[in-house]
Amino acid sequence: MEAEDQVIVLAEDGNSFDTVKTPFFDYQDWIGSRLASEFREIGDADEFEETKTLICNYNDRGIGASIIAALDEMMGPGSTVDIYTGLPGEECLLSLENAQRRQGRSLQNITFKIHHAEGSSMASMHNLELLPLEIYDHIFVLRDDQERPDQKTVAEIVQMKEILKSKPLETTFNPVVQVGSKTTGDQLLQCGITNSVNTNLIMSRALAMVAMNKISHGVLTDLLSADGNNFDIQQLSSYIRKDDEMLPTELSFAEATAYVSRAAQQVLIGWSEGFGTSQQWIINPKDKLQKREWQQEDRLVVIKDV
Repeated sequence: MEAEDQVIVLAEDGNSFDTVKTPFFDYQDWIGSRLASEFREIGDADEFEETKTLICNYNDRGIGASIIAALDEMMGPGSTVDIYTGLPGEECLLSLENAQRRQGRSLQNITFKIHHAEGSSMASMHNLELLPLEIYDHIFVLRDDQERPDQKTVAEIVQMKEILKSKPLETTFNPVVQVGSKTTGDQLLQCGITNSVNTNLIMSRALAMVAMNKISHGVLTDLLSADGNNFDIQQLSSYIRKDDEMLPTELSFAEATAYVSRAAQQVLIGWSEGFGTSQQWIINPKDKLQKREWQQEDRLVVIKDV
């Protein structure tokens, strides 16, 4: 560290933290008592396998094309994406081709099938029943560019839940839903849907950060650009010495940060708590020294170089 270096702080606001002269966790002492380690990316058992995904409300001005490009990088060969859209088939296909041309790459691991429905009836039970909802590994419900998109999104979620109730086999329904307001997020919570993302709020906060402090532009560019740093979810075992180091049974956030820093030039920003549908992601836990039980299923959230 040099005198003119600046530190990027993840916090609620500028008044929620302070600095102290002594470290709350002695990293040098911690690393001095351990051998060096190198980061080895260890995938989950179901990672990069052949999967089936549904994307609802695809439109040529939304984030659907970006999600499809990301899925192509994350899913295994032979994976399929069903696109439920109000766009006519040829128009949707042209939109997907233009998106691949802008990104400078073609889809390698996934193929897609277009399911067209008239925009005014996309939330109808009749159209949604034509989708094999019980077979999908992942479901994304996006906001379209029609009138009252959030109302349409909530209606689709309610209808999908009812359709799945009528299926002979119980299916876990945990879609990722794009919303435009906190009210819609609260309505989805009442339906049992916790994975809602307010993209309007994310955009507003990013613009506000840059307006308040122009230095933020460089940070956001590095995090959000295609060739910058990126967020990722990793196992703690990726940072543990393979042959002679055991996975800890309990762990503090400070210790987890030390494991990541020892093995890789990555930044730990959060971790998971709970399992299955009750799993939650805790970003920047307030108590960095409080130990917790660590299970094989737990995961870390890191920022790493793409």
